[in-house]
Amino acid sequence: MKSILLTSLFTCVLMFSAMARTYELKNSSIRSIPLIIPSVMNPNLNPFSKSTAEFESGQRIYFLYKGKEYLLLEISDETPITLEVNKLVKNRKREIRSGLGN
Repeated sequence: MKSILLTSLFTCVLMFSAMARTYELKNSSIRSIPLIIPSVMNPNLNPFSKSTAEFESGQRIYFLYKGKEYLLLEISDETPITLEVNKLVKNRKREIRSGLGN
């Protein structure tokens, strides 16, 4: 009986962690931000806009910089619900220019 309860609890935890969560993609800059989200969509975040999307843990989000695709972030359980995309892009560009981000 104890084994069945532990197995059920473990299964519920796995199911919960694999479930998609809704995230808000926010662009508070004056420029559009094209994103590449494999197997989901390729949104273009308009200036001063908010968009929502559902992502599972492990989903990768990319952006274009100087004609090349770069990883912006990978969704995890620790990823905040609101993503300040323009700030994330700004930070990633800084990392790329300094040679830290491939």
